[in-house]
Amino acid sequence: MLGLILAMLYVAFTMVTSGSTMEVAVASTMPFLWWWHIVWLSVFGLIVLVVFLLGCLGMVAGDGETKLIGAAGSFVAAPLMLVLGAIGGALFLGGVYCVSDSITIDPETGQAAAFSAWNMQMFTIGCILYGIGCLKQLFSRVSASSSSSKD
Repeated sequence: MLGLILAMLYVAFTMVTSGSTMEVAVASTMPFLWWWHIVWLSVFGLIVLVVFLLGCLGMVAGDGETKLIGAAGSFVAAPLMLVLGAIGGALFLGGVYCVSDSITIDPETGQAAAFSAWNMQMFTIGCILYGIGCLKQLFSRVSASSSSSKD
């Protein structure tokens, strides 16, 4: 969601400083959002890999309970993290792709055409996917913080 906030700030900054239309400013933020989510999914993938490898190390080097905890880390936690991260990433990247695909370029100016000329079905689907991704991320943080604050 930080990427979306940064993108909105960039849209506002672009509109104020260059006087461009909102359509052009929104169209210019789509590559940023795409790469923002690619980079953070890569970082998340590395974290999952570290969790998996540490679990394997605990299985190999440990004894008794440590082997059981290592197996749980490697074969339960890491795949669960991977699946949930992949679902969130697919929602975010799918939303950005659909919004990017909905943008219509005006052949006269070479810039984004007015919103009314965009493919509104793709735009709506993209916004819905991105919104669901934001809600998934929000609810996962809320549930994690509420479960950790119980006594």
